[in-house]
Amino acid sequence: MNLNRNLPSAPKRIPRTLGLFAALTLSAATARASAPNIVVFFSDDHTQQGISAYHNVTNATVQDLVFKDSPLAQTPNIDRLADQGAVFTHSYVSNSICQPSRANLITGLHSHANGHLANTGGFNGAQQTLPKLLQSAGYSTALIGKWHLGTTPTGFDHFEYLVGQGEYYSPRLITSLPSGGSTTITHSGEYIADVLTNRTQAWLQNRLDTNQTNPFFIMVNHKGTHRVWNPAPAEIDPAAFRQVEWDYSVTPNPTTAPEDPASWTPALVPVPSNFSDYRNGYPTRATSAAAQEMEISAIMRLNEDLKLDGSTFGGTAYDEVRTWWNANRNSLTQDEKDAYFHQRYIKDYLLTAKSVDRSVGDILDFLEANQLDRNTIVIYASDQGFYLGEHGWFDKRWMYEESLRTPLLMQWKDASGNSLITPGTEVNEMVQVIDYAPTLLEAAGVTQYDAMHGESFLGWATAATNDQPAAWRDSIYYHYYEGYTAEHRVGRHYGIRTDRYKLIFQYERANQWELFDLLLDPYEMNNLLYNAETGTIDNPTDGVDGTPQFQALVIDLMTKLRSLRTLYGDTSGTGFSIPGVDLPDPDLLTSLQPDSAAYEGDTTDRTTAQPVLENGVTLEINCTPASSDLTGMALLIEIGGNSNGSALYLVDGVPTFIQKQNSSDPATPTSLADTTLPEIAVQSSYGTLTSGITYQIAAIYTPPAQGSTTGTLRLAVKTEGGNTSLDVFSITNASPSGNWSGNETLSVGTTNSELTNRAGLSTTPGTFYNASQKSFSGTIERALYWNATGSITSKMKVNGSGHSGTSFSVDVSDLVKGATYTLYRCTDLSFDESTVAVDSAVAGDGPLVLTDPGTPSPIPTTRAFYKIEEN
Repeated sequence: MNLNRNLPSAPKRIPRTLGLFAALTLSAATARASAPNIVVFFSDDHTQQGISAYHNVTNATVQDLVFKDSPLAQTPNIDRLADQGAVFTHSYVSNSICQPSRANLITGLHSHANGHLANTGGFNGAQQTLPKLLQSAGYSTALIGKWHLGTTPTGFDHFEYLVGQGEYYSPRLITSLPSGGSTTITHSGEYIADVLTNRTQAWLQNRLDTNQTNPFFIMVNHKGTHRVWNPAPAEIDPAAFRQVEWDYSVTPNPTTAPEDPASWTPALVPVPSNFSDYRNGYPTRATSAAAQEMEISAIMRLNEDLKLDGSTFGGTAYDEVRTWWNANRNSLTQDEKDAYFHQRYIKDYLLTAKSVDRSVGDILDFLEANQLDRNTIVIYASDQGFYLGEHGWFDKRWMYEESLRTPLLMQWKDASGNSLITPGTEVNEMVQVIDYAPTLLEAAGVTQYDAMHGESFLGWATAATNDQPAAWRDSIYYHYYEGYTAEHRVGRHYGIRTDRYKLIFQYERANQWELFDLLLDPYEMNNLLYNAETGTIDNPTDGVDGTPQFQALVIDLMTKLRSLRTLYGDTSGTGFSIPGVDLPDPDLLTSLQPDSAAYEGDTTDRTTAQPVLENGVTLEINCTPASSDLTGMALLIEIGGNSNGSALYLVDGVPTFIQKQNSSDPATPTSLADTTLPEIAVQSSYGTLTSGITYQIAAIYTPPAQGSTTGTLRLAVKTEGGNTSLDVFSITNASPSGNWSGNETLSVGTTNSELTNRAGLSTTPGTFYNASQKSFSGTIERALYWNATGSITSKMKVNGSGHSGTSFSVDVSDLVKGATYTLYRCTDLSFDESTVAVDSAVAGDGPLVLTDPGTPSPIPTTRAFYKIEEN
């Protein structure tokens, strides 16, 4: 099938606007002789769209242009850093959520390496961090504002950090004491941005008063603009607030009818052009896009978020808003309500941002008034971007642009007050939050530290051209870990972004891919892997449809994505295969999530994990055939009973998969290339195996979706030497259920004379019949079986050769703590049983060894059938 996916011509690379700064009286090298002071403003959820410096860059994005002319979205003080220094137009996060992003900043490492994956648990403060390295280099270090990492900050001489997320009004700050320890101080009646401004200035003033001359590093971490958005008193002063909230160009209005708020007209704010995406069901996108809980229309709370219900949220300033809402709510259509919710949200968000901007300005003024801006780097950034109605959403988490991008502006003056950055510089290279630490360490002259994932972007900002890095990344890596069970229900995913394309693997539940051309589709509305003919998303691991150029693009992006995962050492999350390049690792091929598959030595608690596949069958085996296995029909692994089942065989040495689903049909597959159910047989293109070589052989059958009768079978072979083959078969006349019961017995490497029709293979003469079957003579290192609805556990391992012994081990990923299970052993077509209790010391701690309770012992090889059921 050719989807005629043609590629447009490549865009021209955006040039940097850097140039030599001839007005400098000192060279960059001379100016850096004295370690600079460092001030980092790190706000919360303050997105690029809401910062006016980004509205005016040379190649402003469509997202940024939405609010270009809105008075609400002007940030003149933050813009000062761009006017006097640089604005980074391609600045991104690594994991778009509060705690992990903060950990990324101070460690210079991706989340899997610093250990802080999600908004849970406590940060490991014993590891190397930016403040500790600067502290060791002689810097005075301070933290003022939001910490949110669950443990006491390390590396700071002084801290005053918010309790948890913190409060907008009367915030509590955990404050370090000179004698050690800390105390919690409540700043009653004060607004958070004002408190952080005052506390920052107080710390700086103390340095001046005590004549401290060593360099300083201070992080000013604002709570704004985090949900719930509570503007400062200046913004909700009744006169000022009315100008924002109501449209004075129509009557009645607050001037013409001051006593009748119900008759007023709400003022409008800009709306992104794709706001209605949520109404359309996110066509072409992965199913995870529709499963989120981020829609303004459905998820925002009428009281805390929108200030429309209740009598306390936001204070009396919102009384007129609530009056209007209560009088008009029943006359609004659903679309009108959705639009009004967006208006309310955006107004409060941008009003809250004004207090952050004002704080930045006040602190910059203090620095300049006391000449502390000299020999000082000032950075403004946020922990991630945020949705301001794009796709109909708020919040963050996704790898989509609005939450992947984050503001980054930088000013650096030398000891004489001259800028070391050409004013108005636009840096278009791709930088990430993991780059902040190595950049600031380079500026500080700190060179001895453990390797970080980030790289210094200092040379891209400074005016001296000889400072520019000799090479720089052409893509970035992203990985989000929280998953569907966490707040907002955004599935785990990872991906790669280049200057033009973005490839995302949504690996939780869906196992779907998304590819966007950011030049032609900046809002990411058109997934290029969506197949309009089938109405589904193509899986590129099974091969890429389209023009040769499109195929090459997808494979190139997949290859680069894997290279980044290798570069950063990220083995978390489901892996993937690249068509025409390789086969996936064994447990990746089976489509089991890493957190639902326990391995030898794995001690992670996995008792709540679920497999990815909702139906279907997987058979997999690691084996080393003997020479006698290369003739006839040697059984590797089979599951089923007299009438129905699946099996992997070697037929004259060639890996062969056989399946039968109809108990009333005695027929056998018609050939070794039969792909029409109820009975099929297919062979691997790998060909005849070699004795003495270890192979991994796997078959994954995925039934069709509802309304279809075509399933998919993948048959893979991989050798220890790296030779691979992957065959993909379309299985017709298939049922969407894809599962069947049979006797649900499992046989590994051995036939059974009593069960004459193993795996549904009839004794009727034909291509296959039992007389030709025989046990496998070689060695079986591991066997795996999974059937989503069958009674046998999702993963089974066989010890030793797999043919005999008094015990076998079963994966515990599906076992529940405190439950009891029955282990069945088949002898002479009857089952003996024993009850096995699973307690907290066992569940999730790796393979659970269940010893066969029956006799004789060891178990005869002809009766090695087991199953385990929950009581």
